[in-house]
Amino acid sequence: MTDFTPLNQWIQARIDRDGTPGVAIAITDRERTRYVGTFGFADLAAQTPVGEHHAFEDGSIGKTYTALLYMILRERGLVDLHAPVSRYLPWFVAGDGGRPITLHHLLTHSAGLMEGTDLSADGRFEAWSLRHHPLIAPPGERFSYSDIGFKILGYVLEEILGESYSSAVTREILEPLGMRDSFSPITDYERHRLAVGYRFRLRDRPWRREIGLVPDTWIETGTGDGSIAVTPGDMARFTRALLNRGNGLISEESFALMNSPLAPPDPDDPDTTYGYGLWGFENDGRRYYGHDGDMLGYYSALQIDPEAGLGVGALINGPGDVNEIANEALAFARGLFNGDPYALPEIAPLTVIESAADLAGDYHADGETWTFVDEEDRLYLALEDRRVPVERYLFDPRYILLDPEFDREMLIFERNDDGAVVALRHGDRWLARAGSEHAEPPAAPEHWRALTGWYQCHNPWQPRFRIFIRRGSLRIAWGRGIESELFELPGGSFRVDDVPSPDRISFDVIEQGQALRATLNGQAYYRTIWSSLPDTRR
Repeated sequence: MTDFTPLNQWIQARIDRDGTPGVAIAITDRERTRYVGTFGFADLAAQTPVGEHHAFEDGSIGKTYTALLYMILRERGLVDLHAPVSRYLPWFVAGDGGRPITLHHLLTHSAGLMEGTDLSADGRFEAWSLRHHPLIAPPGERFSYSDIGFKILGYVLEEILGESYSSAVTREILEPLGMRDSFSPITDYERHRLAVGYRFRLRDRPWRREIGLVPDTWIETGTGDGSIAVTPGDMARFTRALLNRGNGLISEESFALMNSPLAPPDPDDPDTTYGYGLWGFENDGRRYYGHDGDMLGYYSALQIDPEAGLGVGALINGPGDVNEIANEALAFARGLFNGDPYALPEIAPLTVIESAADLAGDYHADGETWTFVDEEDRLYLALEDRRVPVERYLFDPRYILLDPEFDREMLIFERNDDGAVVALRHGDRWLARAGSEHAEPPAAPEHWRALTGWYQCHNPWQPRFRIFIRRGSLRIAWGRGIESELFELPGGSFRVDDVPSPDRISFDVIEQGQALRATLNGQAYYRTIWSSLPDTRR
């Protein structure tokens, strides 16, 4: 008997805790769909429950579709994967135009391109502008995930076939697999078929359920990096085709190429590989392959366990951890089908912090002291007039202070090489743990102070960011606590992150001691005084 009740209860409890609006998930074996589950709401305002007919944008899983199209054309002799991109797009130049970038480089994210900014609605201008942007490394030498690279692959397909990318993916993949409820491109005309995509109401701070949700920005798209909308049933059909190694679409040889470690290894994640449009990764001692994706208001995960003969596709229409939902669903199904029941993990409140005792203590800097106390796996910042609870962030060991004075910045504890907590940072604050020793930071150049502040643009893909100085370094931070160091280059521009990094930012129009404009990877941002402050600050 296949009783999915425990999984249903676990998913519902997880999205209730995290504030995820809706979930659609499907599990398949090599022959048929074994489970489809829908949870939450496709439209919060109308209180419309998610149904099996609702489509979700699956984002970068579209890269797997694009790679499949290239395998199909390769088998037909219509494309040479090791030919320069310029053979098909004569106008394409990237970096200094030195070593040619090939289709293989783009398919394996090894072309040396930046990730991309979506600075132009169509994408061709963004691709054209790469001639003005440095490469992270010569083509073929480093892995660097790139959305713009797969956009270019879509434009090459259109040149070869003489039709739109969406027309090709529909004819060659969606229709043969019977994915009749899925579609590309994503346009205003089809919008009514989609679950509404949501984001948290405030964009300048870490995700928290209490912030509340609003519909995310709606855009049309038809590019090769991700422009497909799928229903859960169709997601199972696509997952099953990959589980069966492309059977019915491509040969075993072509699928072996897709699923081989073709990209240069990522030194930061040596157990993860990338072939043509497929990740390979370790999960609880098992070797999986698949892809994940995100769009404005949508997140997706496709995971395949070839040894168990099972695959899962998960879709959500707002904030949440779609990869963990997919992972736990696949582990539960594997145990259910092989008679070895899998215990789904407890969904503890985010205020439960098992490492609270390790983090508690006094932290000092510049006459300021923060004292954290541990009370039965709860952590509090003890202030003179109140105690501020600490909450775990949804995705990793970062934390949020549950107080309007502090909740805009992520709380991050720093550890030394032995794993001991030695400091904390919170935005531009940095405090050393009592008893730990730290070298004095260098003084920051005075001209950096004109650059500090908030910047925003009208591109919905690019969040507002803050520039600030901390311990003698210039930093750029986005609203979910993600930050990088800026390194000044000759001429006054900055590299984002240490070498290797293709990302560049510059500042200009300095009036009254403040830069009014920043340009990040070709996208212009403008100084703003607004950052949700009236809603949240004391």
